Amino acid sequence: METQTDKITLYAKRTFGEKVNAVFDFIRQNAKTLFKYLTYFMLPISILKALSVSSSLQTILSMGASETIDYSQVMTDFTWLILANNIGNIVLISLLFALIRIYNERENGLQGLTMNELLPRFLKNLKRTVIMILLFTMLFIFLIFFFVLLLTYNENVLFFIAIPLAFVMCIGLATFPVAYLLEDNPFFPTLVKTCRLGFRTWGGALAIIIVFGIITWILQKIASLPLGAVQISNNLLGENTEFLASSPNYIFITYLFSTIEAFGSYLASVLTFLGLAYQYGHSCEKIDNKSVDADIENFDNL
Repeated sequence: METQTDKITLYAKRTFGEKVNAVFDFIRQNAKTLFKYLTYFMLPISILKALSVSSSLQTILSMGASETIDYSQVMTDFTWLILANNIGNIVLISLLFALIRIYNERENGLQGLTMNELLPRFLKNLKRTVIMILLFTMLFIFLIFFFVLLLTYNENVLFFIAIPLAFVMCIGLATFPVAYLLEDNPFFPTLVKTCRLGFRTWGGALAIIIVFGIITWILQKIASLPLGAVQISNNLLGENTEFLASSPNYIFITYLFSTIEAFGSYLASVLTFLGLAYQYGHSCEKIDNKSVDADIENFDNL
């Protein structure tokens, strides 16, 4: 049963343990609403993704039985799998941060939230997420070109400068999606702000990513156990793979377990994104006193 207690403040200084507690408190407070809208949005995508996974497994079985490789089918399955995975990640990020923002701005949090209230924020986030990905792709291509140019002068640059620098930058910018989707600032000002905050609280972001990354990975592996059991059984059957590839029961089971794996993976990813959200709130409060500025602005509006 979902209960509404005191709202969890996003912009607050927190120790690492308090950030972890804030994540699980948020889930506990809003479990019903979170699961409801994650199911509405992510389950259809999980079903589509499962089609690609199931088709890939059937292609592999067919190739094992015939000892020939249908490269066109392999590429088709792989393309659809990548497309479904990217769409799923875009929708998940847009949805989750829409829910977090509504929770912060709405007096009753997510209690009694309707689809009509959620959709405008979700669609706006969806648009900003696509813009974010396109601009980051352009920046990534530019950085690759820059590092390749450096390599022409010194091969050691890749190992001693490029790789460590890329790692530091990824951690420092990990909260960029949070800042860009929870606030209405343009891309490049948000990028500058994230760099300023992220590199000054780099250790906290790294700890959040490691801890919640491990938890997410474990939960995703648990969700993939049924599908993994099916794949193991395929290896044990050996010569009977051709029969399995055309079996309706096998196709249905593979499709069902692929859906469970995809949906479970999306649910598990929520933990990491929530952790980054509260890490960003901590950074804003610690460095910029975000809540104090908000209180002053509210006072001026009285």
